[in-house]
Amino acid sequence: MKKYSLVTIFILIFAFYTPKAFAENQTSDIRGHWAEAEMQLLISKGILVGDGNNQYFPDRSITRAEFTKMIVGSLGLTLVSGGATYQDVPPSSWYYPYIMTAAVNGLVEGNGNGTFNPEGNITRQEMAKIIANIPAVKALPFNQAPLSFTDSETIDEWAYSSVQLLASTNLIKGRTDNNGNLVFDPHAFLPRAEACVVIARLIGLLNPNEQPVEQPAKTEINITDYPHDFSAVVDKQAKKSPKVDGAGLFYATADLVAYYVNPNNFPNTSPEFYQFLKLSYTPGLNAAEINKNLLPVDEGNPLKGTAEYFIMAGEMYNINPIYLIVHALHETGRGTSALSKGILVSSVDGNPVEPKVTYNMFGIRALDADPNKYGSEYAYKEKWFTPIEAILGGAKYIGNGYINNGQDTLYKMKWNPGNPANHQYATHVQWATAQAKRLFETYQKLPSASKYFDVPRYVNQPASSPLPPGEKQYAVLPGPANGTKGITVGSVNLRTYPNTATSANIITTLADGTSMEIIGQNGGWYYVTANGQTGWISGAYVKLIDELKVQAMSGSLYIPSNPVNDSNLSSLENNQLFTEELYETGPLDTENGWYNTVNNEQ
Repeated sequence: MKKYSLVTIFILIFAFYTPKAFAENQTSDIRGHWAEAEMQLLISKGILVGDGNNQYFPDRSITRAEFTKMIVGSLGLTLVSGGATYQDVPPSSWYYPYIMTAAVNGLVEGNGNGTFNPEGNITRQEMAKIIANIPAVKALPFNQAPLSFTDSETIDEWAYSSVQLLASTNLIKGRTDNNGNLVFDPHAFLPRAEACVVIARLIGLLNPNEQPVEQPAKTEINITDYPHDFSAVVDKQAKKSPKVDGAGLFYATADLVAYYVNPNNFPNTSPEFYQFLKLSYTPGLNAAEINKNLLPVDEGNPLKGTAEYFIMAGEMYNINPIYLIVHALHETGRGTSALSKGILVSSVDGNPVEPKVTYNMFGIRALDADPNKYGSEYAYKEKWFTPIEAILGGAKYIGNGYINNGQDTLYKMKWNPGNPANHQYATHVQWATAQAKRLFETYQKLPSASKYFDVPRYVNQPASSPLPPGEKQYAVLPGPANGTKGITVGSVNLRTYPNTATSANIITTLADGTSMEIIGQNGGWYYVTANGQTGWISGAYVKLIDELKVQAMSGSLYIPSNPVNDSNLSSLENNQLFTEELYETGPLDTENGWYNTVNNEQ
């Protein structure tokens, strides 16, 4: 697919402001990055410098020389020359004064062989050692208890206490590995974005009034072109058994599918537009605002004050923290469910285990048969023994299903424009728009939150696809058998579409025993013609009558009164029609090819 355009909206934060799209392509490679706020802070201070073309390479590993320069700049140290000498740091190099300054101030050391390796990438434990050498940091009290990272034993002895110091002062928070374990990953190279985040935290720690630059709330709308013809997409989706209703009873028509598949039907002023909101990580969220305006504030509520954890989970697993919060609020009843408050588990899958309280903030694996049992036992297996572990672990589970596989909007989860009719969430055609309304309502409570949208566009996509009226939303599927007839059982309404929630769709009322022709069916209802009128009737009020046609080789077909050749015969002429009642087990007395016929008619 190709990216078409990036529409940027800088939103002035006024009540009832409605965003409008303006075509403006922003080329900075940190726009929308999870570390954008921290990198903007360092850019504003001249600590982080790009290539002159607004490119800062956030995901590239940072070199030892680059990191040293940023540390010297963040501390405001006066540059010096001379002092320590390194064979591979010539005075003519750009990094010479920064490395000399750091060495003179005791922040860095060489490799012990007269070299510094300035162009080599710095590891995470080397980064920790340098920051821990800063006098103001070194003087901080810190917890010297064993680290909780699952790979703590891989940290080199010379760096262990430095990592302890940074972890206990929240300058570092670790990573998660592929198994969901919290690790430090000491020998991994440090990306430039991670370096900026740590240095921004360092600045905030040493100078509490210095925080990442608050960026104005903005909305960015990206349009992505897909190489699929719109009509072909609708045809594929219509063949995937889409449903009209959330209960999944009634199959939808292609016209109804077209309405919900066409992005043009949902302008950016509508709540339904939030089905295009990116559910991958959104930077620049204000934890204090989220705690105050979105999360519960009552004492004892397990979700109170957890905004920072949701933001952390979003960073770690590349998920929009607001989406995670909306999900958690819904699944936990705003923090009132037993799973969110903690359930003591003493057995898992019928086997006794060490009793522990578990938490499940997203209702993961909470099967309907017994949500508390299955949800808490799954939490035990995943080691979610604190609310934060449940938030982080649940976020990983959610991200792995769709969001981090390219389906990072509600629309993409429902319709998968990259590969239509494959790996899609829910069969209800309104699923994405219904969820979008909840996101819209949530964002109205967070005026400083930025929003990023990705709107798909198909080949030959019409300007609009009308919403069909009720009677055109329900597909007419083949009936139980061609030519099948029926009679009403009791008095029943004939309706324009199969829905009893309203009286506005009643065509007429059919009396008990009214004959009808079955045209089709959907969701336990029949589409019929009765008394010269056509509409829907509930299958609970219909007795089916199967219609057969005589096709004798010649002459008449003789019918005995029972399946033996007795003398009590009647006859049917060739091509004459007759009917018989259909029973649950099929036509009566069909052994050896016999049918019990009733209600003969020409």
